[in-house]
Amino acid sequence: LLVAACFFLFAAAVKADPIVLFSTGVGADGIPMAGGSIDPHYILVSSPLGAANIYVSSVTPPPWVGAMSGAQWISPQVNSNVSVPAGLYTYRTTFDLTGFDVQTVLLGATVAADNAVRIVMNGIDTGIFFPDFTKAQFFDLSKKGLLAGVNTIDFVVINAADSPSGLLVRLQGFGTQGGTLPGSDTPEPASLALVGSGITALVVRARRKRHTA
Repeated sequence: LLVAACFFLFAAAVKADPIVLFSTGVGADGIPMAGGSIDPHYILVSSPLGAANIYVSSVTPPPWVGAMSGAQWISPQVNSNVSVPAGLYTYRTTFDLTGFDVQTVLLGATVAADNAVRIVMNGIDTGIFFPDFTKAQFFDLSKKGLLAGVNTIDFVVINAADSPSGLLVRLQGFGTQGGTLPGSDTPEPASLALVGSGITALVVRARRKRHTA
């Protein structure tokens, strides 16, 4: 959480432009939709069910991490506690970077999936694999094959057995249009991650001191 906070607080500090992105389970206004609604921003490219709608989950299994601010679980079932066949479920969303300097773009995703998820950007595997649905994890997608135009992100969810399956994604992104902001140097996302890691280490160290005091 601290890494994600540092990542996007920097973008706000240099007044970068927000990128139009949609997390799972929200409407065109970015507000979470009612359970049972069809998600308008994600499609199921392939699945053992064939063509299927993607719904905002109205009921989720107790082990799943709760919905995040601005994002909800989605699934091929209105009731995500209902089992679906084992196999790969590829959820796709798109976003447009036309007018943005791709080198300045900061893009992050906080995800959870049952049973696991692999992230593919514009048809290329990012190498990100996350096997957990009891917690959500932040990932930096800034240097993962972004294009100066329409981009696609595929979240390939692995359902290991006939069981409930779903996806939770919160997307956030910023960039500058036409180049870097005057008088500002946009650091590499890796540097931002190091800053976040440093803050995390400081917090852990402070907690240890309190415990040993």
